[in-house]
Amino acid sequence: PPEMQTAPLDKLYINVKHLSAKLPEYQVTPTEFRRRKPKELLMMVAQPPEESSIASSIESLDQLGALTDCSEDAELTVLGYLVMSLPLDVQLCRLIIFGALLGLPCEGIVMAAATSVQDPFTLPSHLIMKDPKEYAEAVRRSFETRQYFDHGHWSEPLMLRNLFVHWLTEFRKMIIDKSSGRGGRRGRESTRSAFTRCSQILAGKFAVVPKRLVNLANSVLDTANRTRKFIPEGSSLLKQLDAMVKLMQAG
Repeated sequence: PPEMQTAPLDKLYINVKHLSAKLPEYQVTPTEFRRRKPKELLMMVAQPPEESSIASSIESLDQLGALTDCSEDAELTVLGYLVMSLPLDVQLCRLIIFGALLGLPCEGIVMAAATSVQDPFTLPSHLIMKDPKEYAEAVRRSFETRQYFDHGHWSEPLMLRNLFVHWLTEFRKMIIDKSSGRGGRRGRESTRSAFTRCSQILAGKFAVVPKRLVNLANSVLDTANRTRKFIPEGSSLLKQLDAMVKLMQAG
């Protein structure tokens, strides 16, 4: 079946709702003009979703706080506009909102961004590693790395957050070494190159995949920059966020 008839419509509905408010009014009757509602626009596509799916999405968005109420006339909330701005699902955008409300904007952004990308830890496969001893050693190292960063919380988001904090600490050390002439490199280095170099250093100590760590860092930086406009100017929240972004762009 078409993807629109099976996939969750939450994010799509928010984008269509925003679009419907920008479209010009059309003539319904000789005396009546109005804009098309989001449901009408969705039903106009070649393979429209089920009406029950649209209703379920509206109800879900209302419960999550992305809409002001459970109707087509509802307005988008701050969460709704954040969902439009970020390449994340509604639940992860909600995590960012809660992080800001608790005074921890960076933690919310890091956990949301980290859980949206591919797992940065190694995942050995016996289909690739034919030597049983090599495979067993790789599995043990991967488990110990995950256990180390989990810190006994049994939480994947917190584990990824701890991994990123360790990566950022290593990145800061690398920048300091470079500025003092101990890093062996001079001149401006691209952000991606700096991220890759730091990730390779970390991969030498832990069972992580450098390329996936780079993707994680890029996701955090992109999410932080997109979220910035939603935080009040001059606030302590913005100062925390800007400090992290400035450090990540210091390569």
